[in-house]
Amino acid sequence: MGAHLSGWTRARASIARVYDAMLGGEDNHEVDRIVRDTVAEIAPRQSDVAWMNRRWLHRVVRYLAGCVGIDQFLDLGAGLPTVCNTHEIAQQHNPNARVVYVDNDPLCALHGRALVRQHLGRVDRLDRGHRVVFFLLNDLVGLLKDHAVTTLFPATTRSDLV
Repeated sequence: MGAHLSGWTRARASIARVYDAMLGGEDNHEVDRIVRDTVAEIAPRQSDVAWMNRRWLHRVVRYLAGCVGIDQFLDLGAGLPTVCNTHEIAQQHNPNARVVYVDNDPLCALHGRALVRQHLGRVDRLDRGHRVVFFLLNDLVGLLKDHAVTTLFPATTRSDLV
């Protein structure tokens, strides 16, 4: 299940890396920062929106893992591992929490595999490209236990799932 990076180049911006740049992350390039800065000229608060999205994700995961006791999270449209990832928040509040990250960007898959290696058994990654949701869910059967799973897709639109 190797990441297919044909067409990938540092000369072209990646939305995942632009988002990372908006959050002050380290996995972005000059071209991504140029896009971030260009967007900021048009929408000066866009980086604030990225942070609001991130804070919302943290609050939800903290509540579900810590207060409700949820120990399985499916993060659809996870993007690049960046500032305070879902598994870090979940496992801080519920040490048994398990997170499966899903994204269709091959660059995110490449970075995500390194994250999985660091957290074997607690973090998984599904890299299936533009799969129909039914097939994606079928792929998850072997990764998650047979009880409640919380699905997060804070930056994924409904149309991206179909």
